[in-house]
Amino acid sequence: MHTHRVVATYSNPTNNNLSCFVSYHSNWVYKAALINLSGISFLNIDVFLLLVNGKITTEKLQRFGLGLFKPDLYLDSILQLEVPEGIEHLILDLDGVLTPKGRLKLIPEIVSKVSYLSNILDVVILTNRTSHYFNSQRLRFIRKIEMLYGVPVVPSRIPKPLKGAFELACEVLGARDTASVAMVGDSIIADVMGARLAGLGFVVKVKSLSNNGVIYEPIAVPTDAYSCSRE
Repeated sequence: MHTHRVVATYSNPTNNNLSCFVSYHSNWVYKAALINLSGISFLNIDVFLLLVNGKITTEKLQRFGLGLFKPDLYLDSILQLEVPEGIEHLILDLDGVLTPKGRLKLIPEIVSKVSYLSNILDVVILTNRTSHYFNSQRLRFIRKIEMLYGVPVVPSRIPKPLKGAFELACEVLGARDTASVAMVGDSIIADVMGARLAGLGFVVKVKSLSNNGVIYEPIAVPTDAYSCSRE
């Protein structure tokens, strides 16, 4: 059984709004809440409860006027990505985009795609997994991902969708203009909203590898690889 831990929640009796500070170990809050620190308007509590009790979709969010959740492009997979004109830098999510969620399995076609993209763009991986580890454990995880995919991992302890995570990624990329940076992710909240808040120039949402019904034959990860599976 999963436990849900919320750092703080409170209700405003004047306008019946609910605000949340999100614990990033709480899946339902993570998917449904709008983050107070990001400067987003609070959700009406009725809308909040509707989102919590149902599947979160971009269409549902847009129905309530939440345009920050709209990507520029929908794709089934990163394999379909073609870099638009004016984009010089690329931020990639890890879980659900490069590897199935919660696991670390290399997919040959995706590894080749990342290699191709890194030859024509500056590419980094930005994952919330780096905020789960500390000190030597965190550094070991980062080195392993960099070895497997051949691109830098942003050493962020700031979780997406907070703006600071994307700002650090842009700094690692050497991007002076956020309009030249693209983001590819599978999460409406963490990736799409976060990229919008940071002012990135192109935002792509892909179907999560854990949910798209495609079965890949993974490459064997070296036996000394750090275990990245979640309990």
